[in-house]
Amino acid sequence: EKNFDENLKLGKEIFEKELVKVGSSLKQIENSVELKEYLNKNSINSLNDLLIKITSKKLNVALLSKRLVKKDEKLDLEIIENYQNETPKRKSRKKNDYGVIIDGLDNTIIRFAKCCTPLPGDEIGGYITTYGDIGIHRLDCKNYINLITRDPNREIAVKWDDEVVSSKINKYRFKFTIITTDKPNILLEIVKIIADHKIDLEGVNSGHIKNGAERLSVIEITIDINEKRDYEKLINHIVNLRDVIEIKRSQNN
Repeated sequence: EKNFDENLKLGKEIFEKELVKVGSSLKQIENSVELKEYLNKNSINSLNDLLIKITSKKLNVALLSKRLVKKDEKLDLEIIENYQNETPKRKSRKKNDYGVIIDGLDNTIIRFAKCCTPLPGDEIGGYITTYGDIGIHRLDCKNYINLITRDPNREIAVKWDDEVVSSKINKYRFKFTIITTDKPNILLEIVKIIADHKIDLEGVNSGHIKNGAERLSVIEITIDINEKRDYEKLINHIVNLRDVIEIKRSQNN
């Protein structure tokens, strides 16, 4: 009996590890139609029997996990991986606070979604990921809407902490894209404006696109800022440059 329990535990650990890789968990699939069909088709009496087979290495667990997880469930893992790994930069780290209040909870790991890069001033929503972290999205983010539509139980109420935001302790990673005519020195002009606004420039990527016969520059800027108003003030300045055609927030929407 001891060996059985140990083998059961080991099988569960192995299976859980592979399920996590495809964005699921044992809890999510244990009552699924896919698992029941697999057990019936392979004459396996129960989930416990399956776990014992996994321990005895009679099954390809990686392949089994992929078969049991529906394609749309993989979206969950993709979204998780697209959360910012960094906590907001802080001038002072006297307390562990992200500037977001989550239903009165403390000491919860929060990740800001890269797909919509929410900033204080944006309306936000929370989503409990497979790993138990809280992903913070803009309310109008299509990824967020898809996630909570598929699994409403993972939605959690969140809001910005006005006290922390107004103190300007945190800085948030943010990306936006500028479309310009292909003129020399336009990037230098943009970088100078960012410096004049005393905003931390974290990265620049540039490329080109064709608009008919015209060649345009596409410049993606990554900055660290305190809130949405900082971005609005910045783009109000950049948009006045003669060669700037369009400025937009970088997002998967």
